[in-house]
Amino acid sequence: MHIDKLDELLGKWAYSMDQGDSHKLGYPTRSLGMYGGGASTSTDDMFDVMIKSHVRALDAKIDSLPERQKNAVYSKWLGAKPEELQNYHYNLAMDNLLTMMSKVTDT
Repeated sequence: MHIDKLDELLGKWAYSMDQGDSHKLGYPTRSLGMYGGGASTSTDDMFDVMIKSHVRALDAKIDSLPERQKNAVYSKWLGAKPEELQNYHYNLAMDNLLTMMSKVTDT
């Protein structure tokens, strides 16, 4: 995963957290299924499901970061109170997230 892709995914994560939709990360409001012998989904629907899956994985990875790194991500993306050495801990968090998310995504 590249840093620009991670930034884009963090933006989607922050939006979902800001909207109070984090409870919707686990279960889609519409499900993929079969109808009349064929798939009833469009490519856009499948892409949205994939993005939501990546956002859900990112949320879990952020939650698994050390406390100060997690707080640095929250501060940068959700507007939480910054801590001492904010940039240092944020850079460590980004490095860790890049490593962890590269195992989740193929891009």
